[in-house]
Amino acid sequence: MIKILYILDNISKIAGVTTIVYGLYKNMNKELFQADFLVSRRVENSYEDEILKMGGKVFYSGNPLSVKEIISACRYNKEFFRRHASEYDIVYLHSPTIAEMTIRYAKQYGVKNIIIHSHSSMFSPNLIKRFINNLLVFRIRKLANHFWYCSKEAAEFLYGKDFKALPDSQWVKNAIDCNKFSFDRIASLEMRKNLLMEKYKIALHVSNFSKIKNTDFLIDVIDKVTSIDKEWRFIFVGDGPERVNTENEIKRKGLEEYCLFLGFRNDVQSFMNAADLLLLPSLKEGLPIVTIEAQALGLKCFVTDTITHDADIGNVEYLRLEPKIWTEAILHFTLSDMEKKEKASIKVKNGDFNIKNEAKRVEQLYKKMVMEK
Repeated sequence: MIKILYILDNISKIAGVTTIVYGLYKNMNKELFQADFLVSRRVENSYEDEILKMGGKVFYSGNPLSVKEIISACRYNKEFFRRHASEYDIVYLHSPTIAEMTIRYAKQYGVKNIIIHSHSSMFSPNLIKRFINNLLVFRIRKLANHFWYCSKEAAEFLYGKDFKALPDSQWVKNAIDCNKFSFDRIASLEMRKNLLMEKYKIALHVSNFSKIKNTDFLIDVIDKVTSIDKEWRFIFVGDGPERVNTENEIKRKGLEEYCLFLGFRNDVQSFMNAADLLLLPSLKEGLPIVTIEAQALGLKCFVTDTITHDADIGNVEYLRLEPKIWTEAILHFTLSDMEKKEKASIKVKNGDFNIKNEAKRVEQLYKKMVMEK
């Protein structure tokens, strides 16, 4: 059996990275692969119970990026690898900014296979935070021997433009559960009825409402669109630091009747099923899994032109971040019929972004690296 240690900032069910990691592991052969998780922060609504049921363990180190916890967290991690390094065939880091506080010790105590995975193409829009994060990943190429990424842009961001020359440079796709994200015309009609939006055109935004997601950009767009075409409705799914500001600005502009804020939902696929269009005006993304989920449900996606083209599996349109351009794109958007959505959904299910297909490929990558060592 191959034993893996995943290292993450948290194992929250609302975190995109965690959902990808958990989904891939869930779909692997548990007779051949077993995993534990070394986690910086304990959060509510996490995957801990599911991990324990699959036979894994969850270790909480404390947050090495916190001034109050950095010393204790580093001590914990060093002692952890001193005791347990020999138990793991692979150590797999998904939070690059804590590399110096985690995989440095894994390497010190003899772990032979260390993977770093780049999930982002931007650390933070805040200059000070960005400077600190760049310092934290300065030596990252020296700490691992496998360099994985979710998109070309994410790879260049963390590893440099010569990333393909690194040992075991691998594109691991942000794959999804295509049984969960599969278009259902009956469910679509039912949800539209429940939302009292049967006669409207529906645009959807799904995010964690962080600065990078740039949700506020949509306010001006909504104002302009609804001044011309009052048949549009805008649904916001998710929660985060910018949600209250966005809601308040929508109210200030008198746009409440056109907008619905649903907060965090476990059934986001239900709203994607009902929607006509996904809007994602992010400043940067590694590879936004929400675009893959949306396309699997036959949704057209309007996204910022700075986002990786690896996110386009047949139904993405890239737009410059200008309100006028987004307004015109929405106003000229042609609705897809049910049959077209079903065909798009089947295409994704049969492709590389199906989690079952990608999990099998990652299994082979794990086997190869362990055999070579």
